[in-house]
Amino acid sequence: MVTMTLSLDPDNPQEVAQAQGLLDRINVLAPDPVPADTGDEAPPQPGSWEHLAAPAIADLLARTGPSAQGFIRATAELESFTMVELADKLGEPVTTARSRFASLGRSLKAMRVAVPGAPSLYGWDRPGGVWRFAMFEPYRSIILGDTRNGGNSGL
Repeated sequence: MVTMTLSLDPDNPQEVAQAQGLLDRINVLAPDPVPADTGDEAPPQPGSWEHLAAPAIADLLARTGPSAQGFIRATAELESFTMVELADKLGEPVTTARSRFASLGRSLKAMRVAVPGAPSLYGWDRPGGVWRFAMFEPYRSIILGDTRNGGNSGL
């Protein structure tokens, strides 16, 4: 862990711009967070948990509001994503997308307690040193309302 102190005159636009530039560079260099809900988990085995997907998503949606539900849908619409790609899709800063993703971890943890045996919503990998996330099927189909694959949520 690194602790830094940044001092600036908030009334001086040049100092504010320099500080923002420094923070932006740090955010680009910092690794994306690994979701706190499960640790490094292997993809779920097909046939072992699909029956839990619908109740798990129903529980998750019941414990989240419209903003979080829109965020979840945005992650489902991307086949896989980095935090930068997600932030671009949402039209928000990377730091905001990263914070929202980390906050979602609490609801995901509660979902997995409420629906024992349900795996994490997301899988992840770190090719080339950049975290890439993807929503597991059939969660993705359910959230997108893909009736061909048993989905019905249609967020």
